[in-house]
Amino acid sequence: MIKYEIKKLWKTPIVWFVLLATLLFHIGTIIIDAHVVNTSETASYYKKYQGQINDAWIHKIRLEYHDYIMQPNHRYTQKELLEQGVTENKIEQLPDDDFTYIRNEVLQNPEFQVLCEAYNASYFKKSLDNDIAFFKNMYHMNDSNFDVSIIDKDYAKLSENYQKFEFTSINSYAFLQKGITIMIRTFTIFLSVLLSTIFTREQNDGVLELQLVCKKMEKVKYAKWIAAFLSTIISWVIFIVLQILFIAITLGFHGENGYVIDFTFNHCPYMINALQYTLIQSFISLLGSLVTASCMIAISYLTKKNSTAVILCLILFVMVPLLNNAGMFKELLYYYPANFIGGNYLLSVVHYTKIAGIYFHGRWLAIISGLLYLTCASLCLILKKQQDYVIDWKSLKE
Repeated sequence: MIKYEIKKLWKTPIVWFVLLATLLFHIGTIIIDAHVVNTSETASYYKKYQGQINDAWIHKIRLEYHDYIMQPNHRYTQKELLEQGVTENKIEQLPDDDFTYIRNEVLQNPEFQVLCEAYNASYFKKSLDNDIAFFKNMYHMNDSNFDVSIIDKDYAKLSENYQKFEFTSINSYAFLQKGITIMIRTFTIFLSVLLSTIFTREQNDGVLELQLVCKKMEKVKYAKWIAAFLSTIISWVIFIVLQILFIAITLGFHGENGYVIDFTFNHCPYMINALQYTLIQSFISLLGSLVTASCMIAISYLTKKNSTAVILCLILFVMVPLLNNAGMFKELLYYYPANFIGGNYLLSVVHYTKIAGIYFHGRWLAIISGLLYLTCASLCLILKKQQDYVIDWKSLKE
């Protein structure tokens, strides 16, 4: 029965069309980014400057950076600046640092760009301390009673052990992480089409024959539920595997022990490297996909028309996450099921939510909210009585 329900889910042409369309867009985005990186000629320089972020490496990189920018052929002279139309008065007002006089062509040089990244990585601890101070100040400004010491505790292990990381290129893992985040849009669109009509199509697809054969109608309902979850896992694997294959072909995987935190878009407080981050993000994404699938199944079960079910799923799970950065909705959407598919929300930032005067860590609230979504969806399927279907006797006779 479950096998039959899985076949029914996938036999509709629109399902395959949407799958191909979303995959093409999804993989196309990754290929374009990977092609840009692959032709940027930085790979050899990452190998040149890579190393574990310990005191010896930090000292070496800072010396190499200073030597590089102080080379006469890498710097403008005062005479050259005057020839370019820069006045003496403006030259006197220029910042008195080594970086000011670097030639434009040097700034565009791939080696110098990688060396700058390595130089910034040599100040990892300072950047981390500034990041911690930023979060402590942010929460304290929002609530003077917030205990900022918990931020220090969140980052304690990372602060004490960051030298275990390496400076290296993590582009391949970064693209895979980005691809999983994009699944909030692409994969959710596909799921909406695949699952939203699992119950509403009943009167048109001939499932009534099977229902009449079964003495217990509930078996069909639960078979559909299981088929939907298995189909979700299958389609999720398709998206992930294709991403891995294309990245492996274009870039290859390297930089497993690199750090993921960039202090701008990623503020991960956990002591995990690029490979570990990607694996955990993937696991969260799979769980988020199953939670979202359960909500879509419930919507399909509670509605009567295909069009209504599809529109509701697209609005709730595709359109609503577009408000992720909207002020008043940001806090609620942090725990929205479709956002779990990206996995990044729960890893890339320290997040606390205040409930009844108590601050709770985001990861615990995410787990609780995920369980609540699953519970509510399950109750809809268990408690709501089966609909009375119109039997197509002509179809049965045939």
